[in-house]
Amino acid sequence: MLATLGELPQGEEWVYEIKWDGVRALARIDRTGRKRELRLTSRNHNDLTARYPELQDLASAMPTRSLPVLLDGEVVAFDDKGKPNFGLLQQGTRSATFAIFDLLVERGEVLTGLPWEERRARLEKLGVTAAHASVPGVYEDGPELLDQMIDRGMEGVLAKRRAGTYRPGKRAGDWTKVKPKPRQEFVIGGWTDGSGGRTGTLGALLLGYFEGKKLKYAGNVGSGLGGADLAELDDLLAPLATESNPFDSAVPSRNTHFVKPRLVAEIEYGELTAAGHLRHPVYLGLRDDKPARNVTLERKA
Repeated sequence: MLATLGELPQGEEWVYEIKWDGVRALARIDRTGRKRELRLTSRNHNDLTARYPELQDLASAMPTRSLPVLLDGEVVAFDDKGKPNFGLLQQGTRSATFAIFDLLVERGEVLTGLPWEERRARLEKLGVTAAHASVPGVYEDGPELLDQMIDRGMEGVLAKRRAGTYRPGKRAGDWTKVKPKPRQEFVIGGWTDGSGGRTGTLGALLLGYFEGKKLKYAGNVGSGLGGADLAELDDLLAPLATESNPFDSAVPSRNTHFVKPRLVAEIEYGELTAAGHLRHPVYLGLRDDKPARNVTLERKA
């Protein structure tokens, strides 16, 4: 289930959670004989199990009476100050933690038709305690939580309607995400040549988003690209090179190189112009948990 970008909803029918800066995933835990296994799957059905082996301790922590279970959550890596950091997760330099926020299947029973508050009660009743997994708290005061997230420089708040059911694959109004600093995924459609300290490598990425079948140009990003990022992107973009402009309009940048629109980048930015172009964008990292074709421009409801 996906959230709609919007303003913070308020009222007794809403509760609030921290919006984690990580990779969304479903965790299925089952038992074959005496062996328990956890399988981790991303939003676009990629198997992430081998990427985060430390999360297997969640399988042993799950009560036998509850199996099989299906959990919804976010894979997160924390920096030295305890702040979620998507870059550290991408680099694989820190152990991952699975922040569990929903229970979709328990004892083989599908729970998606139940209200959120009933699913949450059953999740808490599981009593999950694992070194690399937790069930983060829920908050009643949305504005106060949002203020805390802004003070800590975190991604934002997720508001959930207590009576809302779980609708897989749907971007429903029962979940609203509120971000102090705008950020979302954009498709990489090419790059420009670097200059100065970046001579011989890429200078900026050409970004876009889909409207139907058309890839709309959204601007370039060069800020936030470190040496490791440039090396990684050089390797990944080279096989995707094409002579054809993937965007539906001409690109104003000079010295451009186009690629097939396959890679997705997470971008933080100041604002969007009326034409849908980014101002003050910053590159945060690549995402492989969302297909490029699903990247559209998020606007507040």
